[in-house]
Amino acid sequence: MFIHDLWQLKLTWDEALPADLNERWTTFRNDLQKLDNMQVSRHVFEGYILAKIQIHVFSDASEKAYGAAIYTRSEMDEGRVQVRLLYAKSRVAPLKRQTIPRLELCASVLGSQLTTRVKSDLKLDDVATYFWTDSQIVLALINSSSAYRIAVIHEHTTAE
Repeated sequence: MFIHDLWQLKLTWDEALPADLNERWTTFRNDLQKLDNMQVSRHVFEGYILAKIQIHVFSDASEKAYGAAIYTRSEMDEGRVQVRLLYAKSRVAPLKRQTIPRLELCASVLGSQLTTRVKSDLKLDDVATYFWTDSQIVLALINSSSAYRIAVIHEHTTAE
């Protein structure tokens, strides 16, 4: 999104950044060091015997970007529930302004496509999958339209 903002200003390569963008860049660069302390588990289920697995897919958009996140919800044999972020992807909104409903629809398409890939890669084809969006327009379109993006969602999901 930072580069997106730079493109909109149409700065040449040797022009100084405006003060607000220079401050954003400095903050971003300094915050990168915090990633050294981040730990990510390498195993989704950590060797536990699972009684039940679900996949939950959340999609959302704003004027600047849209994205989707896939979580697993696992119930262990002993009754413990574990929720893990499995995969997430975001995209910057196009330079040409789009409506929020259109970007919400793009987020839902992205979520459905990512889910197909994740379920195939992890061999979780028969796992219950739930898709979440806060866009009433997207929900209405999914239930009543056959436009291209809706057809993509239908291809990668089931009505249930």
